[in-house]
Amino acid sequence: MNVLRCYYQDEGIRIYEIEALDNPIENERVVWFDLHSIELLEAIHPNERKEILDWLSKGGSRNFAWFQLGWRREMEAWVEKKLPCSPIAFEQIRSWERSALFKIKTTKDNYYFKAVPGVFSHEPSIHNYLAEHYPSYVPEVIALDLEKNWYIIDELQGDLLGESTNISHWEKALHRMVTIQKGSLIHKDKLQKLGCPVRPFIEILNNHLEESLGELASNNNMSLEKHIALKKKIPSVLSLVRRLHESRLPISLEHGDLFGGNIMVQQGQPVIYDWSDSSLSHPFLSVIVLLEEVNEYFSKQVSQELLDSYLKEWKMFDTLARLYEEFRLVRVLAPLYYLTVHQRFIFPAFEDNFDKQQIIDQYVEKWLSEINKMDLSN
Repeated sequence: MNVLRCYYQDEGIRIYEIEALDNPIENERVVWFDLHSIELLEAIHPNERKEILDWLSKGGSRNFAWFQLGWRREMEAWVEKKLPCSPIAFEQIRSWERSALFKIKTTKDNYYFKAVPGVFSHEPSIHNYLAEHYPSYVPEVIALDLEKNWYIIDELQGDLLGESTNISHWEKALHRMVTIQKGSLIHKDKLQKLGCPVRPFIEILNNHLEESLGELASNNNMSLEKHIALKKKIPSVLSLVRRLHESRLPISLEHGDLFGGNIMVQQGQPVIYDWSDSSLSHPFLSVIVLLEEVNEYFSKQVSQELLDSYLKEWKMFDTLARLYEEFRLVRVLAPLYYLTVHQRFIFPAFEDNFDKQQIIDQYVEKWLSEINKMDLSN
């Protein structure tokens, strides 16, 4: 059995589209019927019948390769060629617009296969670049097909950083991230050729913020009250952005979603994965959430000490006093930056966007919280 996609979701109810790979499932909870049998359709509950008829009318609309019938067999054949070991077992982890993810089990080792859509087509290339330059910092790449946006990585052994109470693991994670960022400064042209999006922090906010907020409001993704509150603050936001115009920091590789759930501690060393949201942007964006987690799990003092250590890595570009102020401004503006990036570049690439509202609400609430803590007149 292969789950193609979640076709319908509403108030805890999900309807999945499933491909029968071998013999159809036979048990009392599964009913198979001819979709063209009017009599059987009439025997189904009206609500379910409506969804089935709607599905039939749209059944050919599958914009992502892994939603297509037969795709899994093609993927499995490719994996079997790349992994010269047998038997191989495939465990489906997830199939949604953002990716197709499978665990690959062999008698010796385990691996993960991932396919990504066009909007994240840079992920396999960026991950492979990192594996070549920082082999212990990311999972090893076993094979990749850049035309299809496929890649296989080695399975990590360990626990998530978010579950670690050892502060040294968090310190090492920050050190590895800044090492990657500083190394990317000399490889920016190469990263761009690999397809890494270039999203300068200031340009994104200056050129796209107001339009993005308007679109979210007109599409009812944001309440009128919140839209008014955000729109009212736009002049103040842009005044904060102007303070960054004199920044001396170059753009570098930014992870896009760096937190304790995207870092695995393997043999005492943090390994960073899931680079789908990566781009070339302001380096400080990558460490904001990680430091907030340290503040929550350990203490404000420990978080401050890690920030001190991180900012010292950038002293060749500016004074520590100016770096602290720049970090403060980036932290406040980060939720609006990520909200704008999603609205302008990521949401349009998908149809269902099942997690769209959750992402919007998260960034709006986060920014309103940040702005309430900060005196914008400073």
